[in-house]
Amino acid sequence: MYPLGRDYRVKYAKPLEKYALVLFERTDEKNYEMCYARGLFNDRLEIKGVVDLWVKKQIDIAEIKRSYEELEIYQDFEYRNPNPDIDKAWTKVKNMFFNDEDFWEHAEWKRCYIELLKELKDNKAFEKLYPFTTHYWLRFSIDKNIKETWELDTYIFPTVYCDEVPRTLDKFYISFGENLQDRQYFAELKEAVNFYANYLNTPPPKSDKWMYKW
Repeated sequence: MYPLGRDYRVKYAKPLEKYALVLFERTDEKNYEMCYARGLFNDRLEIKGVVDLWVKKQIDIAEIKRSYEELEIYQDFEYRNPNPDIDKAWTKVKNMFFNDEDFWEHAEWKRCYIELLKELKDNKAFEKLYPFTTHYWLRFSIDKNIKETWELDTYIFPTVYCDEVPRTLDKFYISFGENLQDRQYFAELKEAVNFYANYLNTPPPKSDKWMYKW
């Protein structure tokens, strides 16, 4: 069990010959770290300087940023959900995605993921649903405690291209099952989101087996 409070992670980004640094704070909420900033640095001395300010001296992240322009500070959504619990859930989803030592990899896919989060949060059809993720798959529940949700393989996601998923397919998809053929692809984000909203008009099954989440 790690102690609560400020901490950091460092990972060597070998292709860039730089060090990836993530600054976060462990909270009393189970399995959650609030990530405040991340950045790429040339050497360990710079890392040591940032960590000393963040962990040892407890300096505000905005002040640290003034000394280290390499840092990217976490930015929350502009739109605020009228339900504070749902708004908090959206922040958690976005911040968990930001909290990543490999943030410098797959930049285009990660940009699509952030666009997807914003489009979903701004869409009135999702205003009363609680977002959460399973392996980054974006899912929704109708209750705060994630007790009533749709099947595990019902989610929306930016397309991850590989040998089995060629780039001829569109860049967003809706999943309805565990197989590749149980997907519908969309070229336009708004079209994918609207389709997903209509699909979620079907009430979710009441079963604990769909609760698995991060």
